[in-house]
Amino acid sequence: MKYKLVALDVDGTLLDHQSRVGPRTRAAMARAAGRGVRFILCTGRRYRTTIPVMQDLHLEVSVIVNSGAMVKNSVDHRTIYRNGMTMDQALGVIEMLKADGLMPTLFTDDFPDGPDFYVESDQSGNPYFLRYLANNKDAYRTIKDFSEAPNDRLIEVTVFDAGGRLEAPMRRVLDRFGDTITTQIVRFSKHGNVCDCLEILNRGASKWNALLHVAEGWGIRPEEIVAVGDQLNDLDMVQNAGLGVAMGNAVPELKAHADLVTATCDEDGVGVLLEDLLGPGDPPPSPCEKRSEAFPP
Repeated sequence: MKYKLVALDVDGTLLDHQSRVGPRTRAAMARAAGRGVRFILCTGRRYRTTIPVMQDLHLEVSVIVNSGAMVKNSVDHRTIYRNGMTMDQALGVIEMLKADGLMPTLFTDDFPDGPDFYVESDQSGNPYFLRYLANNKDAYRTIKDFSEAPNDRLIEVTVFDAGGRLEAPMRRVLDRFGDTITTQIVRFSKHGNVCDCLEILNRGASKWNALLHVAEGWGIRPEEIVAVGDQLNDLDMVQNAGLGVAMGNAVPELKAHADLVTATCDEDGVGVLLEDLLGPGDPPPSPCEKRSEAFPP
């Protein structure tokens, strides 16, 4: 079996903790691309914030954003796949989150002409929510009520809070909407501060399902896919790909389900993996915990 497609999470996987792509990873990606291997970024990021990553690679890459809810054409910004929420879903979830004292954000597919997400005018309280707004001043629009958002392009609802505080709200939302939604908590750690993001999407919205949609269009089978990640929103693609890889800095739950564990993102773990798969011709790599089959010669 020869791998033809490499699906890479972005933060904590392709990028190190300084938001950089390491030189070893760049070289290995260029070499793999020269052999005809395709790359696709699979991220929880918004499309707007993924564009600079794609441009910096200087390679032809595709992109799955919002944890699998959407696939974008990076050339003309056209949406080629979207598994969005209905307004009834979103408003029901938002009502429950607000009852827990949380401050929701509502993401929509309005790039490049509109905002990435909407918030309501009451913005007091949660410091994690306020920090997110401060870091994304040009990406959101404030509305009086979430029902005013464009209801044909809704993607997901998210909330931010301190680490460990979102499990109970997530369980309550699942108890009510569990047959129609997908939920996951992604953890961020920076400068010693831990912040959790609870993502609530339409049922079936996942990185793997979006990846399958793209791969089928390219005539690539699941067993020909390598998937690499570090967080729980990477779990489905790591479990289902022909080769599922966890970064050395990945959460333990992901490592437990991966076929192998490579080096950390700060140690060019993606580059180490690709060198191992590409075979002779590179400097001796730091070994992964398990060797794998090579890319096409």
